[in-house]
Amino acid sequence: MKLLYKFILVITAVSVLPLAFLGVRMIEANRSALEENIQNTHIITAANLADRIDSFMESLTEKLLFLINSQSVEYLDYRGKQALVQSFLSSSKHFVAVSLVNRYGDEFIKTYHPDYSSEAVIENISETEVFRQAADGPAVGSVYRSEGEPRMDIVSPIGHEYIMIRVTLARIWEELLNIDIGRDAFAFLVDSSGRVLAHPDPSVEDSGLEIPPVEAVLARAGTGVMEFGDPERKTVSAYAPVASMGWGVVTSQPHRLAYSSVYRMRENAYRLIFSVFLVAVILSVLLARGLSRPVLSIIKGAEAVSSGDFSQEVRVKSRDELRDLAGTFNEMVRSLKRYDEMQIEKIISERAKTKAIVFSIDDGILLTDHEGRLMLINSRARELLDIREELPEGVFINDFIESQELKRVFNGFMDSEVSLSSGSTRKVLKVNSEDIKISSGKKLGRMRVIRDITLEKEIEEMKERFIQSVTHDLKNPLSAVKGISSVLEEMRGGNISEQEKKYFRVLQSETSRLMGMIDDILTLAKIESGNMKLENKKFDLRELLSEMREIFSVMAASEGIKIKLDPGGPVKVKADRELIRRVLVNLIGNALRHTPENGRITLFTRPAGDRVETGVSDTGEGIPREMIERIFERFQRVEYSGKGSGIGLHVSKEIIEAHGGDIWAESEPGRGAEFIFSLPVDKGAV
Repeated sequence: MKLLYKFILVITAVSVLPLAFLGVRMIEANRSALEENIQNTHIITAANLADRIDSFMESLTEKLLFLINSQSVEYLDYRGKQALVQSFLSSSKHFVAVSLVNRYGDEFIKTYHPDYSSEAVIENISETEVFRQAADGPAVGSVYRSEGEPRMDIVSPIGHEYIMIRVTLARIWEELLNIDIGRDAFAFLVDSSGRVLAHPDPSVEDSGLEIPPVEAVLARAGTGVMEFGDPERKTVSAYAPVASMGWGVVTSQPHRLAYSSVYRMRENAYRLIFSVFLVAVILSVLLARGLSRPVLSIIKGAEAVSSGDFSQEVRVKSRDELRDLAGTFNEMVRSLKRYDEMQIEKIISERAKTKAIVFSIDDGILLTDHEGRLMLINSRARELLDIREELPEGVFINDFIESQELKRVFNGFMDSEVSLSSGSTRKVLKVNSEDIKISSGKKLGRMRVIRDITLEKEIEEMKERFIQSVTHDLKNPLSAVKGISSVLEEMRGGNISEQEKKYFRVLQSETSRLMGMIDDILTLAKIESGNMKLENKKFDLRELLSEMREIFSVMAASEGIKIKLDPGGPVKVKADRELIRRVLVNLIGNALRHTPENGRITLFTRPAGDRVETGVSDTGEGIPREMIERIFERFQRVEYSGKGSGIGLHVSKEIIEAHGGDIWAESEPGRGAEFIFSLPVDKGAV
């Protein structure tokens, strides 16, 4: 993200986020307060209507009691009572008619309010529910409609007769239905059974509404408010009981209209927040430009300097720390320019020296990056790789090499010898690879040193052929000498003197030693030439030790030395038996040469984890401590003994290490020596 955008984002966030947070919190707080006020308005409206109906019923009850009591006065005759009823009806607009009814339900006197005189008719009310209920005391009938208005009958016993009073509820109904609660809001009245008594929609009257507020009225839940319905037709309703009649008043208004003021308040608040956000963004852009322009100028100048252009100068017009920073930057660029001018000649000189050295050495030098692109190649490398043309930097070196083996070596970043011989022309190259690192440790590429070792290979092969020829020419006469001495000794039989026996033993011993030395030389030559191949097979190491003990026992007995094999079970290893036998011959031979008369040589094996250790210990003069580490080097011998060629132990070390094992010596002067080597155990052996 660019610096300008970061400035705009940060400044806008700092200025707008707190305002937005507070605005949203205030909107939510006002919303809750407005919703609570709207709900309270509905509750108060429903409660007031219920109170008015209760007051109307209480006033009606008082008038009814007065009328009933007046009819119980004994000194008034029927004419007087009728005159009193007529006067009562004329003074009250809520009474339609008053009639006296005999016990059979027949009206025998009926008086109407002047406004309802046209309805005068004598009826029998014996089948009505209210008449039957009046047998047990005053009874109030259900609300019904007559002549287009709601009415209600009240019957009360007077001695052996009854008085029936017909009341109109038109005015209280009109007040209920015309109440102003809000847009599309209305109130309706239900009785104790849930039947609608008064409703703005006449088709709903006399039916039951199974909605939550009506259910709350029937459950005598008192006064309350609730919201119900699906999201598209959600309704806000309040309910209040009419205690005197067991009725209930319910108000109803669509949710979206009831809370329209809340929605308008929220929309206006969000518009205000958005307007503030736009103003903040505009101010942030202007301020961010003023802050980022000097920084961007400095960045542009730094990019120019990094590309080697020191002519750029940053100009900042502001009077603050940014102008100081620009001045410091310009001074730094001037210093870098002076330093660059001083270093150019030095760099050119050093590069010329380096190039002269690289191109004058006899070895080929090849530098590439990690993808194989050429960075540098000297003329000797081009000559060795048979590349005749000059190669530009950046080309892939493998595109100009024909030998697949050489490509494999280059791709694998390995040290190797590659033969480029063809026909009678022989050519062998040795390639050494090394990473190019700077002082920080970062790798820049790969350097390969290419050397022509054709002559060295030929000399090495000549040396190997010479050694094999010489050793073969020496070994054959020695074998003949050894065989002839054995034949002579057998031919003489018992006629040989002790002195002659001694001469024969010395002759055979020295012949065997010379043949062993020749074998060591041949083995060493194979190791150094890389031609030694291991013929690994499973065999019992203890069995080989027993065999070696038998071979050397006769020679040891003649010197007054005992060879002992420590007890133990079979030890299976997988190795080249003849080479391990060569090692044991060298170790036991060394022990015989350095053990005095009446001495002892011990052969042993012991487990060591997943390896087995095999050792030869003697009771000879021991090895000086300073010689312990060097005893396995080529041509190293213990100085005070002067015995041996110094080749056997070195050959033994090479053989054991070729098997993946180790060999070492433990000794103290005057206490003998112990030579031990370890080999991996054959885990598949039983």
